[in-house]
Amino acid sequence: MAIFKLLGACGVAISGIVFVKETLAYEKLKISQADAYIGLIEYIKNQVECYNIPIDKIIESCDRDILNKCGALNTGYKTVADVVNAANMYIDEEIVDILMKFANEFGTVYRDEQLKMCNYHINELREYRKKTDEKISKERKMHFGLSVCFAASLILLLI
Repeated sequence: MAIFKLLGACGVAISGIVFVKETLAYEKLKISQADAYIGLIEYIKNQVECYNIPIDKIIESCDRDILNKCGALNTGYKTVADVVNAANMYIDEEIVDILMKFANEFGTVYRDEQLKMCNYHINELREYRKKTDEKISKERKMHFGLSVCFAASLILLLI
């Protein structure tokens, strides 16, 4: 009979650990998408800095892999707003708002202002990425500890 109690407690611990891994996988998608948008804005910045290309040509020449990682799976985007609107967003709403602000304002100001906008939004996304990475680290430890402690307490209660 004790073996079944032990197996049940191990089952609870394993299911808790699996739940933690699945929850953290979503958080890792947030980091991956933030990295993709950082890459996209850096690419746009480099194109504006080196060449005088319109935004629709910049987006058309962008690597498909970057756009796919941003969540925009189709082709034919003309502006950054098109990419942001078409994307499956994993990142938080406040960052989506910042990206939309960037997308709507980019191309309407002078070149120097565009470069400053790119730097500002890259820094915002890096800050978001850093916070999300720290959050994942803390939550991983907390959830793992809670699931193991819950399983141990269940064993003690059942014995």
